[in-house]
Amino acid sequence: MNNSMQEPEERAYPPRLQPILRKEWPGWLSGALFAFFLASLLLSGWPEGLLPEREYPYAYEEGDTPYFLLLFKEIIEEESISFRGGYPFPDNRSGFPQPAFFTRLLVRLTGLVGRSPAAAYNLFFLLGFAVTFVLSYRVLRSIGLTPFFAWTASLLFDFLPFHFLRLELGHIFFTWYWVVPVFFAFAFRIFFLSSFREEMRSLPGTAMLLPLLFLSASTGVYYTLFGAILLIAAGTAGTLRSGRSINLFAAAALVLLLSASLLLQFPFLRPSLFGGEGPSAAPRSFSESELYAFKPVQLLLPRSGHRISFLGEITRRYSAESPLVNENETASLGFAGTAGLGVLLFTCFAGIVGCRIDPRLRLLSVLGVVLFLFGTAGGLGSLFAMTLSPMARGWNRISVFLAFAALAALFLFLQKEIEKLSLSSKGRNFVFLVFSCLFLLPGIYDQTAPGNPLRDEETRRAFLRDRSFIGEIESSLPKGSAVYQLPFMEYPEAPPLHGLRSYGLAAGMIHSEGLRWSYGGMKGREGDFFYRALSREPIALQIETAKRLGFAGVSVDGRGYGDDGKEVAMRLRELLDRDPAVVRADGKAFFHVFDPLPAIPSGLAGKDPEAVMERAGYRADRNGPRYPTSLSEGIDFTRRGFPAFILDAEGLSHYEAWGRWSDAVLSPAARFHFAAPLPDRFVLQLTANIFGPNVGKNLLVRMGKRTFSLPLADSSVVLSVEADLRGEQVDCIEFLPPEPASPLELGLSTDARKLGIGFVRMQILQERDGHK
Repeated sequence: MNNSMQEPEERAYPPRLQPILRKEWPGWLSGALFAFFLASLLLSGWPEGLLPEREYPYAYEEGDTPYFLLLFKEIIEEESISFRGGYPFPDNRSGFPQPAFFTRLLVRLTGLVGRSPAAAYNLFFLLGFAVTFVLSYRVLRSIGLTPFFAWTASLLFDFLPFHFLRLELGHIFFTWYWVVPVFFAFAFRIFFLSSFREEMRSLPGTAMLLPLLFLSASTGVYYTLFGAILLIAAGTAGTLRSGRSINLFAAAALVLLLSASLLLQFPFLRPSLFGGEGPSAAPRSFSESELYAFKPVQLLLPRSGHRISFLGEITRRYSAESPLVNENETASLGFAGTAGLGVLLFTCFAGIVGCRIDPRLRLLSVLGVVLFLFGTAGGLGSLFAMTLSPMARGWNRISVFLAFAALAALFLFLQKEIEKLSLSSKGRNFVFLVFSCLFLLPGIYDQTAPGNPLRDEETRRAFLRDRSFIGEIESSLPKGSAVYQLPFMEYPEAPPLHGLRSYGLAAGMIHSEGLRWSYGGMKGREGDFFYRALSREPIALQIETAKRLGFAGVSVDGRGYGDDGKEVAMRLRELLDRDPAVVRADGKAFFHVFDPLPAIPSGLAGKDPEAVMERAGYRADRNGPRYPTSLSEGIDFTRRGFPAFILDAEGLSHYEAWGRWSDAVLSPAARFHFAAPLPDRFVLQLTANIFGPNVGKNLLVRMGKRTFSLPLADSSVVLSVEADLRGEQVDCIEFLPPEPASPLELGLSTDARKLGIGFVRMQILQERDGHK
């Protein structure tokens, strides 16, 4: 079969890391500057975009943007000064992803230039275009693309829909995907490697591997994982091509170095890999890998908000009417990327039927197939999450790797076609220029969206409105004061609460310089449990507790309530006997200052959680608030929380008005751990509801070495056990339901909990003077 894709197998294209940056500086420098200013113009319009926006960030309330703005503020102003969330509990973010040193350094540098977190945020985003272009151009030239085609492909890769849509989602670190072409450079090098002796002949290129790997790992878990997959695929393909194991061995060695770099720069990964607990603030389930994978059609669909209205309507309708549409909308490749995807598929087909294929195209097609299989719903990403680790759930993000493979394949294919023509050097370059223009101008038009002045104005107003509101609060309080915030909202990764978006309460930390805030304590930590429980108490108790902890006032964002905060506003006016001291410009948030101002407790911030709760006169943990009572009064499960004599409880579902179910999904037994050993002799009395299949069977109750069997005669029972522990020290009682079952599997509802015993009340009645 004679076609343009044929190439003698003996001809190799090992991409050497030649110093082409110096001799081709007009190409990469012009492209970097063009990308930087074009991105700015697309965001801010003409002529405003000639200079990056400094007054407000390009995005503010969307997605995770407030979290990253806060992170920028921490890094620029030093964390110990700027992060004041979760007051007065200690700031414990161990186990939660934090930026690597290199990323933090870049943020610090942009902060020196921008002089504010908002300006630094914008500058960081725009610089990502310049850096990505330079490295893409560098790598595409190294694999043989002409300057015209390398310039065009790099710019199309730089302006993928992914780049701007990630900004809207607040995923600013994912917009720095310069590491993608770097991993492809490694992949090509591994694929064409014939011996380590050959590799050592190029010492400068080899010496660059270690620092490049270290910097590549600094981009985070996702891009590092995708890069490792790319290297293993290239090594496997190289070994199959050469018949030698050197390629796969080299890939494995680089992946090991990459993994070591990742663990060195991201300590939160170590516990989950070496037998410890994972990051409780960010739990993951392997099922999420299905949710956040891309669907193949999303690669082909136009980007959301397309400039051509009927194309945009196609994507809007698909997203509105199809299930499992989320951030995977960012996977759109544009028409050029889609054409490149066609080249990859055609190359695969040509290879299957026995055609001799250009080794570069062969490698790109193999890598493209592997990337597709990992990123698509129900693909290898789901298998990875189920068998190895569920921490990587956003497999749709691998689409940016697939886009590079597709664009490289497209322009490599076109170049080989043009080189077959009988043209002079000037004529060939003219054809390269024409094809570059034919793809570049429509491609940028297709992959980007026009600026939206109304949205920009909304962003500006929201940012300045919050800055003014927080500024007024700060000016009304002594420096170092603390503000109690309502409603309670988890941090991080909380779902929206009525009209309050995720991270909506972070405005206080973003805009203040010397205040402390109750919001921002890490999810799954003591402060989170404390404020979660306190927020469910009557407002009078909340304010009394806040005053004891030295809070100077309470800030309420009405968007977090179904009635826009009208009821809580009325209660606070009655309780504090005054109108709010500060009201936000939109009227949806307000601040009450306490009169008199409580003294700021000396040294309370960051103290042991037990000391904080002792000062507050209120205790709560992961099982809810703690209340004082005796063993004989027992545990009232119709109340939130547990008595102080219970140290911990396991295997129980969430609180309901009638009590709590045991849930075998959490633990096969419901266990109650007591703060002190149980009496030697007592009567255990349990009032319980029995779920479905458990009725008519026996409940096992364990206390130390003793086991009791109790009949469950009805759906509602009162059970009694006369216990004699015979001197054994026991501080735990276990209940083992006979046949836990879920309403879902019984066809009763969509509830997937495995229910057994419904706890209503449990008492420990001691014998005294011969009377129970």
